[in-house]
Amino acid sequence: PRYVGTARGAVAPYAARKDLNQTDFEPIGNIPQVAHTYAYLEETYGALNEHQLGIAESTCSGVFGALPLGVPNGTALLSVDVLTQIAMERATKSRDAVAMMGALAEQHGFYGAGSFEGTAESLLVSDPAEAWIFHILPDPTGTSAIWAAQRVPDD
Repeated sequence: PRYVGTARGAVAPYAARKDLNQTDFEPIGNIPQVAHTYAYLEETYGALNEHQLGIAESTCSGVFGALPLGVPNGTALLSVDVLTQIAMERATKSRDAVAMMGALAEQHGFYGAGSFEGTAESLLVSDPAEAWIFHILPDPTGTSAIWAAQRVPDD
């Protein structure tokens, strides 16, 4: 579901609609904030930031699954959409975005979409100089992640 609330700023489309019985989202966890973040375009997933870091997403099958914190038996903090948003806010290079998303998912846990869509994700992460394929799924415990990345060759 899309974000509902005003914690990200006074943006009317994100405000809870009382006529739909919406309430502000409650955070399920947090990570340390950084001193500066970058502007970015979002389409549920982080799409492109002010340094031309771009991400494209594809859901895929995964052998392991996990649930988000805040639901019964939930063990993981981060989903792929949140990972891409953090990468957009904090990285200028695709290589750095990939390493950051992998490290955060290992530390805080990763959960995929689940159901018929699959519990793993594949991202194309690019900047003007290089591009990477990043694949991620929950680990068997549901409290970390398994991920791999490979640079896309220039030729």
